[in-house]
Amino acid sequence: MSDEDDFLNKMKELNSMMEQSSLLPDRCYLILNEIDDENVSMSIYDTTDFDPEANTVSAAQVMAYGILEIMESDLEQVLEAGMTRISTLDIESGIPKIEGSDLSDNIIKVDFGKKH
Repeated sequence: MSDEDDFLNKMKELNSMMEQSSLLPDRCYLILNEIDDENVSMSIYDTTDFDPEANTVSAAQVMAYGILEIMESDLEQVLEAGMTRISTLDIESGIPKIEGSDLSDNIIKVDFGKKH
């Protein structure tokens, strides 16, 4: 392994540790990280107190693992659905224009500024 590969692996590990340390308890997170124009990494974090012996799971856990399953088994459908949803956005407000429902509370766009 070259010094550059070693450095990149250490940076990836550091980024992962920072990401994990910022997670709040009792939540399920789906994190998509754009690598380049055609590649995205995906992580799902479950910070709930899941007890496999209790045979109970939360709705959030079911949804998180369902999303993971769909992403892994039918990515093409996910991409098509995403493009359909994007095509319904009001470009200026960023809020989907869907009759009879307000999705503004479900997707929160956060601007951290440009990458350096």
